[in-house]
Amino acid sequence: MASFAEKASSPMITDSDYRLRVIEIVRRIAEETGLRLLLVPHGGAFAPAPQTRDQLTDAQIADSADNDLVQPTRMLTARQLVALTERAEFVIGTRYHAGIFAGAAAVPFISLAPNLYSSIRMRGAAENVGMRDFVLPLDSIDDIVDTAVGVARNRDSLQTTLRQRSVARREEHRKWWDFLVETTIGSEEARVPGDERAGELTEAPGFFHADEVPNDYVANVELVRERLNSVQDYGLVMAVKDRRAALARTEVNRLKAKLRRAEDKVERAEARLSRTDRAKELRERKPAVRAMRQMQKLNVRLRGAARSASRFGNR
Repeated sequence: MASFAEKASSPMITDSDYRLRVIEIVRRIAEETGLRLLLVPHGGAFAPAPQTRDQLTDAQIADSADNDLVQPTRMLTARQLVALTERAEFVIGTRYHAGIFAGAAAVPFISLAPNLYSSIRMRGAAENVGMRDFVLPLDSIDDIVDTAVGVARNRDSLQTTLRQRSVARREEHRKWWDFLVETTIGSEEARVPGDERAGELTEAPGFFHADEVPNDYVANVELVRERLNSVQDYGLVMAVKDRRAALARTEVNRLKAKLRRAEDKVERAEARLSRTDRAKELRERKPAVRAMRQMQKLNVRLRGAARSASRFGNR
């Protein structure tokens, strides 16, 4: 059973190269193990909605693998996915929760980390059951295939180990929640009368890392770890770079907004000044206009008086 994200989400690899690597991985695993490899989408849509995300890339992967053993499935509910996981020989993929479901079901799993975020989460989850060395970088194709073949051949012993780890982790989980309840809402409400565990939860339960299950199927496990570390290191560098770029963009946008506000203030000030100048000009022009009109009226009167005087003299 395999679950692959629709893209790598990493600057280290293009999405097309990511799919090419996945295609080679599933094709070789199917050929070398003879197992049917079901491609189960974690991101997608239920019918009658159109297919999307993992559903689309799963179809491309199965078609390009050109092997009848590689088959995409429809979108499953959570219950169906868990049930299918429990029946799987092993689980592999770049989807984080594929390993989570497998570990909970004591099914061997191989997690493939294409980026920093995936690597941190996958390693942390796998460490809980001792499967840290089964988290592999996506570029170690030979190691991935060799690990898958080894896991398929030794599935029963790995599952026995994972079941033991699961029992231990569940007991730790129970103790933790018992302690949390007892120290918050109180033991009288939380504990059944006569409980033999009364008084045992005097301090927070410890957490113990599971013993590592060795990945003996790769030629050099230390080299694989370093490759995975390089994925994380590169991711951290890019994360810092992206963070600085984001802060720079924020600062640029802040300065742009400040500049726009200043420009708006200047425009409003210029508008007020223009209105003031126009009003002042009108005020200054009004007396002159009145004087001109009075002079015009006076001239009319003088011309009228001159005509009257001319007519009187002629008599």
